[in-house]
Amino acid sequence: NIMFKKLRNKFLTLNMIMISILLVSAFCVVFMMTYNNINTAVNIQLDRGISNIQPKGQRFFNPFQSDPNMNRKEIFPHIPNNEGPAPDEPSSLKLDLDGNIMQTRSPYEYDEEFYTTIKDDAIKRIKSNSSNNNTKTSHIIKYDDSYWKYLIISSYETDTSGNEIAVYYLSISNINTQIGMLQKLIITLSIVLLAALILVFLICLFFANRSIKPIEDAWNKQNQFIADASHELKTPLTTINTNIDLLMTHGDSTINEEKKWLNYIKDESTRMAKLTNDLLYLAKVDHSSENNIIKSTFSFSSAAENVILTTEAVIYEKSLNLVEDLDDEIYISGDESQIKQLVLILLDNAIKYTNQGGTIEVTLKKLDNKTARFIIKNTGNGIPPEDISKIFDRFYRSDKSRDRKSGGYGLGLSIAKSIVVSHKGTIKLKSEPNKFTEFIVELPISQQT
Repeated sequence: NIMFKKLRNKFLTLNMIMISILLVSAFCVVFMMTYNNINTAVNIQLDRGISNIQPKGQRFFNPFQSDPNMNRKEIFPHIPNNEGPAPDEPSSLKLDLDGNIMQTRSPYEYDEEFYTTIKDDAIKRIKSNSSNNNTKTSHIIKYDDSYWKYLIISSYETDTSGNEIAVYYLSISNINTQIGMLQKLIITLSIVLLAALILVFLICLFFANRSIKPIEDAWNKQNQFIADASHELKTPLTTINTNIDLLMTHGDSTINEEKKWLNYIKDESTRMAKLTNDLLYLAKVDHSSENNIIKSTFSFSSAAENVILTTEAVIYEKSLNLVEDLDDEIYISGDESQIKQLVLILLDNAIKYTNQGGTIEVTLKKLDNKTARFIIKNTGNGIPPEDISKIFDRFYRSDKSRDRKSGGYGLGLSIAKSIVVSHKGTIKLKSEPNKFTEFIVELPISQQT
């Protein structure tokens, strides 16, 4: 159990890691796309603020360069606005090189401390970037519990005398709404991610348990099979060793005098050989498939009839009534020796569990042009309903005491099912306690060649 729990946990952990990476990546992509869209919208708004306060046709460059005519570029296309700033327009300032406000354009009135705090930070940053030939700088600053983003550029403009003077254009926008949107998005994505991970965990746990269950069942069956096989082999070995020890104490006896003990040894050796052969057959079936069968087309009718003939003496000896109803010329494809073994197992099982004077019915019919149905039905005690689902399990005995008496190990019906499955057929059991037991085998019909 510990081993399978570890295997399940590894399977679950691996799935959770992969799915978590995919979910986190997807949510990060959503956040980054939203962030870029918001940032782009804010930048466009700041650009509009610069454009609104900038004289038409103004050009800008880095006033801190030795050659002020280097890298002249158009700032933004001018957007004339003669009606004053709109309510959603950012605040715009024009500053001289000393940071003095030359012109203000704003839909709101701010105190001097507000402008001073932002313009000082902006001028300091653009001067620090002057060595990189940057004439444009943007930054986010917090003031009075609010977040603001500004854009500052250095430029030259022509005064009334026709001289070029160095100035700064500064655009300021409040971004509390945008930051609030991003914070809400983070919270929403986190909640959705947590809920998704919980749901994924439960789904992965469900499928991990379902995936491990067949392996665990197979492992448990294998362990049970080994335990049962060891137990069944131990019994005849113990009997053989006991009888050998007994014989060794009678050193002066002849073989005829000790024949009884020798017969016990022979009987147990025979039973052990049969058990070993059955175990080898089942092991062979476990490691093969229907594709490994040496197939040939043969008469199912003749194969079943031949097996029935070999058991007639036993049936007569037990005073059983045998009723046969076998259709002729029913051909199937497969291993004839295995099909004969299948018929013998089912017929032998019926003989063992039919009370004296009871009836065994053997039927072989064409169900349609594709299927042959073979039925063996016997009267008797039947099989309890709780045992029907386990009757094909290895070493399973519905009536343990009677099986030991008859020398069975509980492998016959397992072998019968393996033969049917390897021939792409089905086998079913019907039984009513104290009335009858019926095995129904259906195999695909093959056309005679």
